[in-house]
Amino acid sequence: MGVAVIVAIPTEVEASPPINGPNSTKAVAISKAFLALLLLNLTNSKPSTLNSSLTLVPGFLSPASVSTSSSAPTPAHAAATDIISTSPPTAVSSTVPPAPDLGSSAAASITVSPPAAVSSIVPPAPDLGSSTAASITVSPPLSPAAPTTMPPALSIAPTSSTLPTVPIPAGSSAPINIATSGIDLVVPLPPLVSKLGFGCAGLSGIYNSSISHEAGCSIIKDAFNKGITFFDTADVYGANYDNEIMVGKALKHLPRDKVQLATKFGISASKGGGIEIKGTPEYVRKCCEASLKHLDVNYIDLYFQHRVDTSVPIEDTVGELKKLVEEGKIKYIGLSEAGPDTIRRAHAVHPITALQMEYSLWTREIEEETIPLCRELGIGIVAFSPLGRGFFGGKAIVESLPTDSILTMHPRFTGDNLEKNKLLYARIADLAEKHGCTPPQLALAWVLHQGKDLVPIPGTTKIKNLDNNIGSLAMKLTLEDLKEISDAVPINEVSKLGFGCHGLSGKYNDPLSDEDGVSVMKDAFSKGITFFDTADIYGANANEILVGKVNGFSVYKLRHLSTVLKSIQTFQALKQLPRDKIQLATKFGLFKVAITEKQISGEPEYVRRCCEASLKCLDVDYIDLYYQHRVDKSVPIEDTMGELKKLVEEGKIKYVGLCEASPDTIRRAHAVHPITAVQLEWSLLTRDIEEEIIPLCRELGIGIVAYSPLARGFLGGKAVTESLPANSSLATYPRYSGENLEKNKVLYGRVANLAAKHGCTPPQLALSWVLHQGDDVVPIPGTTKIKNLDNNIGSLKVKLTEEELKEVSDAVPVDEVAGARIYEKINLHSWKFANTPLKARNVPT
Repeated sequence: MGVAVIVAIPTEVEASPPINGPNSTKAVAISKAFLALLLLNLTNSKPSTLNSSLTLVPGFLSPASVSTSSSAPTPAHAAATDIISTSPPTAVSSTVPPAPDLGSSAAASITVSPPAAVSSIVPPAPDLGSSTAASITVSPPLSPAAPTTMPPALSIAPTSSTLPTVPIPAGSSAPINIATSGIDLVVPLPPLVSKLGFGCAGLSGIYNSSISHEAGCSIIKDAFNKGITFFDTADVYGANYDNEIMVGKALKHLPRDKVQLATKFGISASKGGGIEIKGTPEYVRKCCEASLKHLDVNYIDLYFQHRVDTSVPIEDTVGELKKLVEEGKIKYIGLSEAGPDTIRRAHAVHPITALQMEYSLWTREIEEETIPLCRELGIGIVAFSPLGRGFFGGKAIVESLPTDSILTMHPRFTGDNLEKNKLLYARIADLAEKHGCTPPQLALAWVLHQGKDLVPIPGTTKIKNLDNNIGSLAMKLTLEDLKEISDAVPINEVSKLGFGCHGLSGKYNDPLSDEDGVSVMKDAFSKGITFFDTADIYGANANEILVGKVNGFSVYKLRHLSTVLKSIQTFQALKQLPRDKIQLATKFGLFKVAITEKQISGEPEYVRRCCEASLKCLDVDYIDLYYQHRVDKSVPIEDTMGELKKLVEEGKIKYVGLCEASPDTIRRAHAVHPITAVQLEWSLLTRDIEEEIIPLCRELGIGIVAYSPLARGFLGGKAVTESLPANSSLATYPRYSGENLEKNKVLYGRVANLAAKHGCTPPQLALSWVLHQGDDVVPIPGTTKIKNLDNNIGSLKVKLTEEELKEVSDAVPVDEVAGARIYEKINLHSWKFANTPLKARNVPT
């Protein structure tokens, strides 16, 4: 998508150009194109490699190389060593839109038991019915559906009708609650903030067509008259600063001292038609001076850095903002989409008043670390897009987006994603009916109930929607209600069916080209698969050369690796998929294809080295699920897990998994840090884990990832059993050779007969059998062919009763399966032989 955009802050600020004029049409067109870049590039995903110059990748909706939440740190300031904190670590969430329905049922997704230690942290709901000062009771209560004026404020002009607010005493030197909404500020004056703010971006057409200044000013004035006093804009909204100018015009009709005005700097157009993030001191000052001119005000209440410039030490940026506070040009400083390290370092230079982040029912990544950090530091949270970019705004939006809406290009509003997400909207609509309100009111009330320090800023161009939003303040939700609403839009899900990437690099047959491998993974994602499994050992010896080309990575001279890390296909595929919607699993622990004792390692230094290398090879900032591929029986599992726990704390990995681990090892590992998933071979032909491992995992709340669910392809189709390719390594496997193969063909025949009875294919029946073993089981079949992928996905539609499951199991008695599942040498490293030595205790002498 080649878009030439020129939007720049002039070196010397002059009078704002008129919006209407001979170039107005062109300006609006440029604005729309520029907003498209913003929408597509600045989606709420965790960063991979952050560059200050961001460009739109043609043909892809949400490039993984582009980020908003800057958990990648800014450079350390030379003089700020003593104030830089590395705690808490950068936590990374795999928050994704709920797993799409890959089959006929809406329940085709599961949660792979995230450990309690890393579960989402959601504050308890305030008791809206109590009479304490902390309550957010709007009295008298409003009818949720009734457009009406809000009741009197606690302390604005007696004749003004406002939302609940609380003043800050003058001269306060510590964070004080300034509103029932609760933004904690360190302030010299008594400002007021309404519980509900108003996001002005939509007035200038961030999603749909812009409206006239007259209409926009009318909306803003109406919002103020109904109690909203907090208005949010930015210098990048609209062509030629249109939004700031519009807001400035509206302010002329409102009492300036009763309005809290927020605007932002930091995003501009780059010469190549993309967007550029800037945070240099001179740019900060230039933008502030320009915004004061466009808004036609003497000061800005809350000035946000719109996005963090990762090439500039945050101390430099906030240092200049601090000067602007001292000069009276801005009152308070905010950050938008900043990572934990950046927040801490910025707050050490000058108190940060508020952090603006996307937060809604379907975007909740900030719950895990950002919200707790803000509460630790006394920083308020401003939630933008609290209605999911309008998705929860009403049935009309879900059913028919305007053709000119930029949302038609947003991943969650397009194609199959939209159809699957409509199921989520329907759940919220049902709950809204139960509570006697509208869906947007319920969605907003959910956000409002997350804490007194949180202010959502929904925007709209329609008075009826404004009234609807205000009605959310009358909603009273209990803790049980909040949980029910949260559960209706689950976020910690992986797709019910995963994808094993090993075969793409030639596990059994010839490897695919990078182009073909990427194509298969993209197709899998487009059909609803979000969980992809790889390992540092997968791939031929050419991997070392390929990895060396990724961002100039030298692999840190990993002398012990003979086939260095990562199939390049996975790296390339991730660049073409939205990272925040992918759950990526990889593994460490083997450093040669042929397994012998010395080729397995679980030493702490090796664990860290492998993780760092995988992050480089995949070109990501974090790994969702990091497995120990095989257990090192010479190293106490406590040592290995101790290092993995550190990697979690540092934000490099999110969850820890084990592969082919024994019960004793699982228990001991879980005692060090919660194990999220155990990966084991499980299929109709391989069921030895059912007696001890499965019950143990369920006792501890550990998910099960089933590899080789089609018995290493044996149940994949008649062609596999009849004629293996001459170059296939499967020909040497015990179950595929000699008399064993002939005996096992009889078992395949039984499965084929049952499949015909159920109107499906043999692999679909075999996969369905695994899928029916429990909601905590995720099989990860792999394939190199789209037709096989489609066949596998079809297994989600096969429904089996308890009697039918027994019939399928009985058709393949485990004692009739001929041959071992793997070579004897490899079997020595399976779960049955995977105990580790006890960790020596330090005994005082």
